[in-house]
Amino acid sequence: MPTLLEYLTRPNLEVNRTNLQPGSNSFSVGSYEVEGVQPWADFTLEKALDCFGDILRADIPSDQLHLPAPISQHYLNLTDESSVDAILKKHNHVTVDCSLQLAQSRLEGRGLHLPMSWSWGSLSHVEEDPRLRPDWAGTIHSGSPPYENRVPGDTKQSKKWRSTMKDSTSGSDQEEYWK
Repeated sequence: MPTLLEYLTRPNLEVNRTNLQPGSNSFSVGSYEVEGVQPWADFTLEKALDCFGDILRADIPSDQLHLPAPISQHYLNLTDESSVDAILKKHNHVTVDCSLQLAQSRLEGRGLHLPMSWSWGSLSHVEEDPRLRPDWAGTIHSGSPPYENRVPGDTKQSKKWRSTMKDSTSGSDQEEYWK
């Protein structure tokens, strides 16, 4: 029987990034004061295994692990943020959300009841301005949508944003990083 760790560490799809369109990122519509960014040194595989290794290494019946449907080769040619989102929704989301659901019952044995799901941002609470809705949400399911969003996320294509931009000597790279 496979484990959740084996299921989660299957290789990502091979995508073609040569057609990604360069350009700048959009400015945030809200007013956010970022106080700083620092490395999260404890966010490591080793630490995750220390905390959740029993869950990640537990055998899972194969029929409970939902494998994403195959994706046609032409969809793997990325062009913009929307095409990246499509791959995430069709492939990665299936694996991550299934893993979260399978982990819930094991976490309940520890007294933790967090029915979290990786969802689209449109299922999460909207701030005062609907343009502030994230692309992704780690939602807590209770009642009907919009759900509480514990982990907002945004999709960015690699031609427009990389974490290395933060420490770049280029002012324009740093500007794009902070957007």
